[in-house]
Formats: sequence, C-alpha cells, structure tokens
Amino acid sequence: MSRREIAALAGIDKSLLSTWKRRHASFPRPRSSEEGDLFALAEMIEWMKDRPIPDGQLLATERKGCTYAERVVRNSRQRDAGSYDRSGGGDGSARQGSDRADALAELYGPLAKRVCGSGPQIDYLQLLLCLVFVRVVAPKQWARITDLVNEAGKDLRSPAQLLDALGVIVDTVLREHGVLPGIRTVFARLQPSSVEDIAQVHRTCHDLGRDSFQEILDRFADWGQRDSSEFFTPSSIVRLATEILLGEVTGPVRCHDPYLRFGEFISAAASAVAGVETSGFGRHPEQLRLAAMNIAIHGAGVTDLLSGDALTSGEAASPSPTFDFVLTNPPFNQKNSAEWPVPEEGWPFAAPPAKNGNFAWLQQVYASLKRGGRACVVMPNQAAVSDNKTEIAIRQAMVKKGVVECVVALPPGLFATTPVPVSVWFLIKPAKTPDSVVLTDADAAGETKARDSVLLIDARAAGEKKAGRRHLTEQDMRSMVDCYREWRSGAGKFRPKDLGRGGIAVAADVTEIERREFSLSPADYRPIPGTNADENAQPLSVLCEIQAGPSNALIKDLEFVDDGVAMIAPSQLRHRGIRDEHAKRVRPEDARRLAKFELADGDILCARTGTLGPCAIADQSAEGLLFGTGLLRLRARDLAVVDPRYLIAFLSLPSTVTWIENKAAGTTIPSISSANLGKLLVPLPALDVQKRIGAEVAAADAGIAALHERMQTAEVERTSFVIALFEKPPAWGARRPKSTRP
Repeated sequence: MSRREIAALAGIDKSLLSTWKRRHASFPRPRSSEEGDLFALAEMIEWMKDRPIPDGQLLATERKGCTYAERVVRNSRQRDAGSYDRSGGGDGSARQGSDRADALAELYGPLAKRVCGSGPQIDYLQLLLCLVFVRVVAPKQWARITDLVNEAGKDLRSPAQLLDALGVIVDTVLREHGVLPGIRTVFARLQPSSVEDIAQVHRTCHDLGRDSFQEILDRFADWGQRDSSEFFTPSSIVRLATEILLGEVTGPVRCHDPYLRFGEFISAAASAVAGVETSGFGRHPEQLRLAAMNIAIHGAGVTDLLSGDALTSGEAASPSPTFDFVLTNPPFNQKNSAEWPVPEEGWPFAAPPAKNGNFAWLQQVYASLKRGGRACVVMPNQAAVSDNKTEIAIRQAMVKKGVVECVVALPPGLFATTPVPVSVWFLIKPAKTPDSVVLTDADAAGETKARDSVLLIDARAAGEKKAGRRHLTEQDMRSMVDCYREWRSGAGKFRPKDLGRGGIAVAADVTEIERREFSLSPADYRPIPGTNADENAQPLSVLCEIQAGPSNALIKDLEFVDDGVAMIAPSQLRHRGIRDEHAKRVRPEDARRLAKFELADGDILCARTGTLGPCAIADQSAEGLLFGTGLLRLRARDLAVVDPRYLIAFLSLPSTVTWIENKAAGTTIPSISSANLGKLLVPLPALDVQKRIGAEVAAADAGIAALHERMQTAEVERTSFVIALFEKPPAWGARRPKSTRP
C-alpha cells in the first residue's frame, strides 16, 4: 500500500509516517514499484503494535491503550467487507458443472498458447485469475474492463495496448484489496496474436466465479510446466486435510501457512471457518500475489502475507506469534548447505540433518503452534520410515510426547507432475504426555489433549483416475474424515476399520510403534488378511538372514561368458522356482570372489526393485548359482523354527505382496530395503503345520510349472508345424503332430 493509503487506514496525516520513518530505524522499508514506494500492510501492522494511540485521538469505540495496529486491522476489514458480497451470491457462479468444465477446457486449449506465446506460462495463469478476481470483487472495474475490450476491437488497438490498459485497472483493484500489484508488467510479457484472443479470454472468464478459482489452479497444474518447488497442492488433498482439521471448528481462529505456494490451504481455511485470520510466507512475488487473491476472493482479509522462507530465513524461522492451526505443503527433502536456522526457543526435539529438511519443517510447524494448536503437514512417504538415526530419534520424541495424532498415506498420482505418493501428518501441541499414538494410512480434529494412540489410515488404492490424474472421491474423503472423528471421540476401543477400496485404519500405541523402530508408515501396521493375529509371529529379520544382491560397483567390471556360473536376475524367477537357461554367466574365478552371493538349497529370492513381490525358492539344482543386484536372499537361521517352503507360501499371499508394495511406495521406482522387508511379521504355527502347508503349496507350484512347460512345448511344436506347412504343403490326410495338451 502507498503511504497515503496506510495513513488513511490509521486515521493519521501521512506526514506522521514520514516522522516515524525519520525517528525509528525499525520502521518498515518500502518496496519500489511502477506506482512508487509501497509498504507491506502486514509489516506496518506489526510495527504499529507498539504504538498506542494518544488519548486525545481515540475514537468513541476505542479503549484506552488501543494501538494504531488495531485501528488499521479494523479499518482494513471494514473496507474489505464493503468491497464485495461475501454471502456467495453475485460472484459469477452461473456456470455450473459441464458449462464450467467447457469454459476451462477452452481457456487451456489452443487459446492458451496463442495468448501466452513463448512467455512464461505462469503469466497466463495470472491473467486468468486476475480477470476472475476483478469479476468477483470489483463489479464496477469489471465493467470498465468489458468496455475496454469492446472498444479495442472497434478502434483496432494493438493487443499490447489493451493488455497495458487492463493491467492498470487490475493493479488498482489489487492494491485496494491489500494484494501486491505489478500485474501491468506481467501482462506485458504475454504475446497474444490478436485483440480477439484477449476478448475470447475475457468472454470465457465472464461467468466464472470464486468457485472457479481453485479449478483454474488445478487445470494449470496439468497444463503448465513447473519445477518441483512450485507444485500445486491438489485440491483433494486440501479438502481432506482441511475437513479433518477444521471441519468442526467454529469462531475466530488464526491459521498460518509457512510455505504458501498459491494459497490453497489458507483459502480453504477461509472458506471453512468464519472470522479466520490468515498469515503465511511465500518465496516468490507471483506466489504471494496469487495466494493473496485466493484468500481475498474467499472472504478473508489479506493482512499478514510476507515474503520469505519460513525455514531458511533467520527472521521467519523464529516466529514469535503462535497459531491455532498451521496447514502447509513444504518442499520435500530440502537441502541446506549449513545447519538450519534454530527456532527462537531451540529445536523442540532435535537438530535435523542439514541434508534433508523434512524434520526441520515438521519442527518449525510444531514450534509455531500455541498450546492445544493443531497442524497438518504434507510429507513424502519416506519421512515416516527413514532410517537416518537423527530422524528416527525425532520421530521417537514426537511419538512419545504425543505430538503425532495421525498419519494418512495417500495414493500415487494425485500430483500432476509426479506419481510419487505422499502422506499427511496431523500434529498437536499437547498439554500432557500420552501412552499411545494414532497412525492413518490412506493409500487409503477437536480435543486439545494428548491421546493414547496414533491413527494410521492406509488407503493407497483410494481415488479414481480422471484425465490421467488420480482424485480422491467424496466417499474416500468422507470415510477417512468419519474414521478420524470416531478415533478422536475416544468412544470405546478403536478397532481396525475397513475404509473400502482396500483402505484400512489402525490405532497403534507407543509400545507397538517402538517395536517397529518408530516407523509411522501405516503399511507397517496393516493386519495381513488370512493370518491368525493370535499366533506367534516374528519379524522376518529374526527368522532369516537377509542379504541384498551385489552392488553395481561390484559387478560393473565382470566379464560375462557363455559357459560359467549363472547370475540369477528377477526375470529368472518363475512360478516360485528359478530358471537359469537365459541367465548371464560369470567366470568361475569371479564367482569365487562373489561367494557371499551364492545360493543354497532352501534359500528364497525376492525382487527388491521395480515389480515387487515375485519370489522363488532354490532347490539342489540351484546350489552354487549367484544372485544379482535386483534381488534379496532370505536364508532361514534355524530350520527347526521356520520351514522355507512355508515361508515362500506366506510371502506369495496377495496380502503379503500388497504389504511389500506399500512399504516400497515412497519413491518413483518402487524399491524395498533389507531393513524394511525385515520388519514383516511372519505368523509361526507349529513346525509340523508349517511343513504340511509348505508341502501342499509346493505341490501346487510344481503342477503349475509343469503345465507351463507343456504349454511352452506345444507352442514350439505349433511353430514348427506352421513353418513346415508353408515350406511343403502336406498331402490331404497328412497327420498332424500329436497333441501335448494335458
């Protein structure tokens, strides 16, 4: 805002601002723009908190001791309230359903390329959102824009001249609503081929209202090309997290986002709760501008959006204000060249590793909560299971202090630009120490006290695909929200709950989480169907030595030969057996060097990357063969405890394969480590029962293998027969080859 506008909100002469600036070194610095020096309203309000209004200048409605900051905030809200109707009417919501979808398809069709040209795609997004913003919040200025567009077509004005005139109007509206201007420069970078193209954008935006704002962002996520730091938060994630956190909240609350992106979470909070105060940090001017518009169009005053990074900025990393709710989607796996700036009161749990900022963000969010405050943080799945010692220690402290309420693991494909699935962590700043925690895995909000469990919701198969992207359905979200609220209500013991589509919710106490080395991945706690929960069960790592295949560094210089020792690859695992006919072979002297990776009778091989789950058991014919990089070898420690054939039967259960896939779903290419596979709990009936199960399954596998062998032989014979027919047609009555069909 300009000096004049700040003075008007504070009810003072603008010369007093000049006096303050001259006398106080802490006075906020203005920012240069095309329209002169402008001040960030949030910074001015913060500075004025220490400036009480003299008694003789107090208004009738102001108490003694009232500050200029309070007056500015009040006047700002009154100004905003009079600017447009917040009731939901008259906001251009005439386009509904398919009409709105058609409009968005038109805006992101060939028209988009014609208007954007070779300029930045984010500029075209700003054009669309600015037009919708003005349409909703400033009807009179929208009428001016309509007149300008109509006149430009008649006057043969150039597209650049029209965009410049539109930029002037939009900047005026932005400034009036506390949004950083500068759109005139943005519009100048667009390269429309004609005035008619701009007119077409204007006509298409005419009936789009505030409900279309998020849809325009979502469509841009599919159409535009951005780097990973500018990912949009998918609307289904925003809706799920906001409903869980704020669905039952009433009354004025303070909501904060330390990494705004484009204001998705804060604008959703503004829609969900009446009287919400919003704040946040954004790294780029475009993000701050679009976030501010997103918030303002949904009815919240834009008073505290600041430029910076809430994690790496020294000032932002030590927030003095605390908030009722924090909602954020920070950058994943962010690296720092040095130590992370320490929060004002120190790290709540432990200093996070510099090479990964996931637990720096989680602690920064926790530190910014007031007592009883709650948060949701979007995290990569790896954060829940990372084996970094420092990160394990932080998870341990968070669990034991009751900070983690719930972890929801979501399906892959929700983000437009990456298939990697994510989790949403729900945190609380409790008043006392709990006995347990709740973990929610959704591959599948209320009290302010610590709970005795963590909720894990696994809904990885949730959602439906539309236009190449996965979206959570209304039923998916409803089932997760209802499950969370049932758990929080504390009404009776929470039992594992089926959420549909393979989703399940489980509550785990601290003891159980400690047994799993403080993993917060719901996949680790998912019951395996078809097994008896009351049976004795042991982790796979206790039952077997687990050996990963040789590294690429060990085998990259090997010389492969025609006649040598076979090195088994995942493609040689077939029908729970090992086939070495097409395996690469190494010289005997190299094989001796790799003796650590030899197979013995009863060893089990499992694929560890790519398509997970296939496994095979070695018999005597496979003794002495080697196994390669993409495999893990399981070797029973004590044959009196576990039977290898029983073990491979258990590993081939569909539910066990799903468990393995879930554990490996944290990266673009699925991969499971020895440590994670070792966490699999294996039910152990009596050894004679194991042997009987193993023998019966082995017999079935042998039958399947024999059938495939006969089918392969039949295919070879058929090919030979067809070739013979064409080379020398047989006389009538020639006998066909004998069938090999069983």
